[in-house]
Parts: sequence; C-alpha cells; structure tokens
Amino acid sequence: MRPKASGTYTDQDLVEGCKAGKPALQRALYERFAGKMLAVAQRYCQDRMEAEDVLHMAFMKVFTRMESYRGGVLEGWIRTICVREAINHYHNKKRKPLTYGAEESYQGEEVPAEALSTLSLQDLQRLVASLPEGARIIFNLYAVEGFDHAEIADMLGVSVGTTKSQLSRARKLLQEKLVATERP
Repeated sequence: MRPKASGTYTDQDLVEGCKAGKPALQRALYERFAGKMLAVAQRYCQDRMEAEDVLHMAFMKVFTRMESYRGGVLEGWIRTICVREAINHYHNKKRKPLTYGAEESYQGEEVPAEALSTLSLQDLQRLVASLPEGARIIFNLYAVEGFDHAEIADMLGVSVGTTKSQLSRARKLLQEKLVATERP
C-alpha cells in the first residue's frame, strides 16, 4: 500500500497494514492518533510521563490486538483501548480504593454564566486535572468518555453509588473552583 496522493493512508489501509505487521503503516497509525490519545491518557494520569507510559502500552495493545478490530470508527476503538489502559494503570499503582460513602448532592452557589463564557478549554482542562484522582477519573469517564455509572463501576471495581457520589463530588468541586475564579 502506498500513501494516497495527499501522503495519507485511509483507516482501512492502516488496519490492513498493521494486521500484516508492516512497520511503516504501524508508524503512520501511531502518528495519526498518538496526539489525541495522549490527551486522553493525560486526563487520567498524574503527569505527562505517566500518560506517555499509558499511551505506549495502549498502542502496544492496539498493534497486538488489531485482529480483534471489527470495523467501525478506528479512532473510537483506539480511544477505548487507551481509556481502559489508563484505568488498568490506575489499578496497578495500587492506590487507595475509591470509596467516599453515600451519595452526595451539591446544594451550593450557582455558577455565574459569565464564568463559563470566559473560561478557555485549557482553563477547564486545568480545573478538571486539579480534582482529586478518584473524582477526576470518574468525571472523565462519565462526562467526557460517555460511560454510564454501571460501566464505570465495573471498570473500577466499585459500587454504582460510589461512582455517583464521586461524580457529584467532582461537579461540586468544579463549581466551587469556577465560582472562585469569578471573585475579584
């Protein structure tokens, strides 16, 4: 397979080339998706080095499990592997379990609309990254990746109540941080 006139391969070319073990196509697949997947990994990791480790482990799985790819959106399939690798990495670090008791609900100050309209994507990413690890992971899995509470609970080995509690906690902390950024 040769690159198309524009110098790029189709997703199908990349899949077939990776299944055939062609290094040039593996490199092309990595180069196409590594930046986006690093951003995914960084949402779940403490620092960039940790995220890069997760990224490399995820791509090793992508290349060794390419036979299991059954079509659909290639980027979504790779993203799922990256998220699951980040969660596996979290478990392997043998951190404290994510338990915070009963479900919480937030009854605090409402966030002014101006706070959201002036907030940049990078500011929002920094706010999410500043959350405690358990709340951050569950917030990302729910709000960013779109998993439901039962899926998150299964992935993390916690109860559905814990995921709901942690999501509520994450939202509360984010609202507090947003309100704090609005104050002079």
